[in-house]
Amino acid sequence: MKSQDFKNAMAIVPTSVAVVLVGPQDRIRACTISSLVSVDVEVPQLAFVLKSESRTLLDITREDFFSISILAETQKPLALEFSNSGSEHSLLDVFGFDFHGSSQIPYLKKTPVVFFCTFKETVKLTHSRIVIAMPFSALFNNKVRPLVYQNRLFYSLSENSV
Repeated sequence: MKSQDFKNAMAIVPTSVAVVLVGPQDRIRACTISSLVSVDVEVPQLAFVLKSESRTLLDITREDFFSISILAETQKPLALEFSNSGSEHSLLDVFGFDFHGSSQIPYLKKTPVVFFCTFKETVKLTHSRIVIAMPFSALFNNKVRPLVYQNRLFYSLSENSV
């Protein structure tokens, strides 16, 4: 299968939009992650994909803790900003972030879900890595709707179910 055909097919599959935050207060690094999935619910584990050359990936493997924030429908600018370079960003101040617990883990506020995680391992692929994380705590808010990405566009979910 050609790479572009695969990308076009996968673009049709809707997914949440998530941002990983890592680092000390004076140097928070953030970037969007793709393919966030739960891989074990009995021993909670999450998996997501980052490019092999990602500076955020390097920080995740070096730091003790990091967070994964599922973006709210109002946080589309964050998704666009963090998909570019994975460096320190000024929009964190605009949309609000805080630090969790005694470990001072950075996370985005006003999101539907935030997972606080430790790094477990990576699985090397050709151009990227699958990161396995161990969530040890979560904050969630059922009143905030998640941002959804499908067919290269952003959407919000309505309250109506089918």
